[in-house]
Amino acid sequence: MKECPTCRHCYDDSYNFCPLDDKPLNTSLECNVVISGRYLLEQRLGKGGMGIVYKAKHKFLKSSHAIKVILPSLVDDDESLLIRFKQEAVLAASINHPNVIRVTDFGVENDVMPYLVMEFVDGTPLSVFFGNDQILSIERAFELFQPIALGVAEAHSKGIVHRDLKPQNIMVEKGLPLKKAIKVLDFGLAKIKSTESFSSLVQAQTMSVIGSPPYMSPEQWENNKIDHRTDIYSLGVILYQMLTGNLPFQGDSVPSVMYQHFTASPPTFSSFGLSVSLHIEAIVAKALEKDREARYNSVEDMLDDFEKALFKSAS
Repeated sequence: MKECPTCRHCYDDSYNFCPLDDKPLNTSLECNVVISGRYLLEQRLGKGGMGIVYKAKHKFLKSSHAIKVILPSLVDDDESLLIRFKQEAVLAASINHPNVIRVTDFGVENDVMPYLVMEFVDGTPLSVFFGNDQILSIERAFELFQPIALGVAEAHSKGIVHRDLKPQNIMVEKGLPLKKAIKVLDFGLAKIKSTESFSSLVQAQTMSVIGSPPYMSPEQWENNKIDHRTDIYSLGVILYQMLTGNLPFQGDSVPSVMYQHFTASPPTFSSFGLSVSLHIEAIVAKALEKDREARYNSVEDMLDDFEKALFKSAS
């Protein structure tokens, strides 16, 4: 398969130039532009450490989808990846909630390239709504946070832990009220990839190499057993970021951020010159406890406290 470097549209190998802009095409994946005989890969939407996401169309039903292709190199390096992929794909498909991206199909192309078929959402990542000193009001933060929490809670009710919650993994669909527009994606995909050792993480020299360390719980850094409270920690980081415009733990390298997750307390809201209810700040602090036993036991409990604190601050 080939791809245009400018518009990122996909074509089969018989094409040498993009019909849309006449640019020379580059070879991308070693597969046909139609996978499993029914999904036409139309355009690359994004690329990450695990794979590539394409906008695709079902050849017969004409429905639009997003397809995440797991890089074949990861399969080559890990013989058990295909087994984990199939297990996690089935689990992800079992989540039926309006705030979670629906997984509709999966497969393995040419026995080496796993792919996950999801509903296509025309929207933007949650990350564009805050951060870089952009602060949300408590009311706006709750409006965004509530549907995220409800979607995650539904997954937890099925025993599914996300493991990689961050604003980039949450989409806001265009043209819908926020309660319906928020969509959490990539449930289970973090588990598919073999757990990276601490030494492999700290070899990264800058924060741009790995996207998730700012949201990782202490137990994730230690490769300890993960449970739903790991997601609650990540939700705490996201809520902190919504309300302060900053990450609770920042640094120029992965080791410096990791060290803070283990040892440092997040800066107080007042240190940013913010006047926020102590009840709200206490909710974030509880979600960010180093010891998961001290965190909220459920997302519902955290959301309930947030709603009560919002009511108190308004009265």
